[in-house]
Amino acid sequence: MPRTRTLIATGGVLVEILATAYLILIAYLIGVWMMNDSVAFRMTPADWYLEALTRFGQSSIVAALLGIPSHYFNRWAFRSRPTIGMVLTWVAFGSVSISGLLGAVEFAVTKPYM
Repeated sequence: MPRTRTLIATGGVLVEILATAYLILIAYLIGVWMMNDSVAFRMTPADWYLEALTRFGQSSIVAALLGIPSHYFNRWAFRSRPTIGMVLTWVAFGSVSISGLLGAVEFAVTKPYM
């Protein structure tokens, strides 16, 4: 039985790493994606920053949707070493959040439109 639990925990950690890598890309793209011309031409400079803030909020929601299940899984998988589980959870959540922040900052600076 302990071997089965170890295999499940190892597979779960691998899935968590792959999901984190995928969501890092998605959070960055949420932040940096360009605006439509019809909307961009009507935007004031402050609107670009508000849109960047909105996009960062959306990527933070994506990070939370990864972080919450990751927390419960890591608490189960690393029952004997809770510090490692907590660090993995914060690394997953933080890397997706930082990726979204970088995308939103790039969006606010470059103001991309079609």
